[in-house]
Amino acid sequence: MSQPSNPLNAKSPWTSLGKRKRSQGRKKSTMEKISKSGAQGNHPEPIIILKNSTERLQFSLAEYEGHRYADLRVHYRTDSDEFVPTRKGITVSPARWPAFREAVEALERQMEEEGLLS
Repeated sequence: MSQPSNPLNAKSPWTSLGKRKRSQGRKKSTMEKISKSGAQGNHPEPIIILKNSTERLQFSLAEYEGHRYADLRVHYRTDSDEFVPTRKGITVSPARWPAFREAVEALERQMEEEGLLS
């Protein structure tokens, strides 16, 4: 029996980024360069959900090599109290957004059925 194809298996443009150490002289990741350079243009402020005292989830629109994406990513607080993106996250293209939304809605139904949501 073959498994159903997963519409969310699109390769993220940031999957090739290596882990970065929080040391002096740390090189900036591609996402940091995009965020800092203003390549996102005149986009709305990101939606932020605090995860804990040192991490947060950030939902935003991003651009990579001329393509726009929804970016859902964990950011961590540096020693200088600045939040920077990690590799923990996903990007979803507008073409894949409907399938992504359907998957999240299906997961929400499962959580409701198990009494995990009130």
